[in-house]
Amino acid sequence: MELSRRGWDEMTPLEVTEVTKSDKAVQTKRPLSGTSSAFLHIDDPALVLEAWKPAEDGRGTILRLLDLGGAERTVRVEFPLNSIEHAWIADALERDQKEALLTDAHSVEVNVHPHAIVTVRVVSRIVPAPACGRFCNENP
Repeated sequence: MELSRRGWDEMTPLEVTEVTKSDKAVQTKRPLSGTSSAFLHIDDPALVLEAWKPAEDGRGTILRLLDLGGAERTVRVEFPLNSIEHAWIADALERDQKEALLTDAHSVEVNVHPHAIVTVRVVSRIVPAPACGRFCNENP
């Protein structure tokens, strides 16, 4: 498994971009703290996130997870910054097959089979943007 993960990391390196204060036209307070955080967390190091993209039919987003571990198990996928409304296990053509178990407002449980690719559709609740007064600079 370690060799597979190392090969995967070499073939698809993480792209990093640093945004500095001079990159922003308007200096406003942001709803995100700027400290370390995650949009997505998978509690299994033997599972690779191959894709996270908008669904082809516009209903939510699609996750494609590849198993490198080789054992059947249940894995928790967490979206710390989103509230999940619904989640489904889908086929490769993004057709919903069965509803996935939501463990709380931010997490879904997924059954993983050995060496399989799992497709998951996630529909998040739309959270309205905060009013400017709360996050924008109060000073002119």
